[in-house]
Amino acid sequence: MTEAQYREIAERVIQSETFKLSKNYQNLLAYLVDCSLRDEVPKETTIAIEIFDKGPEFNPAESTIVRVSIYNLRKKLKEYYDTEGRDDRVKLVIPKGNYRVEWKVLPAKEKTQVAKQIPWKKLSFLFIIIIVVLFSIILVNFSGSQNSKNSLGEMAIPSNSVWEPFLNPLNNTMVVLGDLFVYAEQDELTNRNRTIRDMSINSDLELDAFLDTMADYTRSVSRLPYSLLIKSSAFCMKDISPLFFTHQKDFNLRVMSRFNSEDLYGQQIVFVGLLKTLGIFEQYFKSSQLNFIENNQMVRLDSLGNQISYVQDGNPVDFHTDYGLVAKFKGPDDNAIILFSGFQDTGVLQAVKNFTDLELLKQNETLLREKFGYLPENFEMLFKVTGVDRTELNSQVVYMNELPAQNSIW
Repeated sequence: MTEAQYREIAERVIQSETFKLSKNYQNLLAYLVDCSLRDEVPKETTIAIEIFDKGPEFNPAESTIVRVSIYNLRKKLKEYYDTEGRDDRVKLVIPKGNYRVEWKVLPAKEKTQVAKQIPWKKLSFLFIIIIVVLFSIILVNFSGSQNSKNSLGEMAIPSNSVWEPFLNPLNNTMVVLGDLFVYAEQDELTNRNRTIRDMSINSDLELDAFLDTMADYTRSVSRLPYSLLIKSSAFCMKDISPLFFTHQKDFNLRVMSRFNSEDLYGQQIVFVGLLKTLGIFEQYFKSSQLNFIENNQMVRLDSLGNQISYVQDGNPVDFHTDYGLVAKFKGPDDNAIILFSGFQDTGVLQAVKNFTDLELLKQNETLLREKFGYLPENFEMLFKVTGVDRTELNSQVVYMNELPAQNSIW
């Protein structure tokens, strides 16, 4: 085969569903392929500098990032050839003990055997979104049958409401649902497969960092094409959907794990989810008086310099106290972003309810006007919420603040 044919085969693997979720492994495989076609075998230090942005002082004896990444790259290649690449006649192979890519041509018999393997069925991301939307529509119809007089679905909101930029027919709007990062793990000792949710691992980068510190990890790790959707993220759609339907406003729907920096431009954004799923929206805290601490706590300083803490208290499945956060601020494209968040489902559900229930919306906008003399375009409100079994009972405002019209957080 020609070099162009080899590169075409490699590019098909690099752009596959198995690899497209991890830019790091795409870059690593492309680099090794390029070196191999030039008949070069890169050293561990060279890979660390070229691919992982390490400095010339990188010491392989102190960091296993290259070895762990090559180990997992082999696992990803195996995953690819076990699933979407099972009919490929030519396979990319990285033999153990070196960093050279080889092309292995399978005989017809071996190709048939590979094709007969039953691939692991991945849960489709599109299927998740369809479930969420259908579930939201069912809940919306159920809510409508209750003839609630407070529903925004029965009454248009004022043009000067906090919702105006999101409902404006001239603007594009995206609703982003917070979800939880998960990954697959195979224990090579027991040959058991598991889906893992690790509270300290919430992105591909954090998974890479974890593997970097676990050189002797005996389990094979791979990315998954789906995530876990949180209860509140789905349930809140029954309150948000009527708002858009009533105003005949379309919106795009996405989960946070599929949201990237390019999505921050050209549209207004509504985020719904737990504080730990904010992802890129954690930038908001740079302009806030609140400081989010991961152990279910937020703090701020009052006018005298005293620290005030807001701490989630109690077991979420029993009677407990949570906090719901609503923050509206400017995005990098001078677009509007509004966050509905909380430590637990209870806080998120109440935050959304406080700005989608018509009477509660009026009350909260009135509180903002009374405090600042007008309805600020950008603000943050914190609600203390009581609830049982992750369901909100009532809430009270404990903090309000106007955010700057323009900021440099992006």
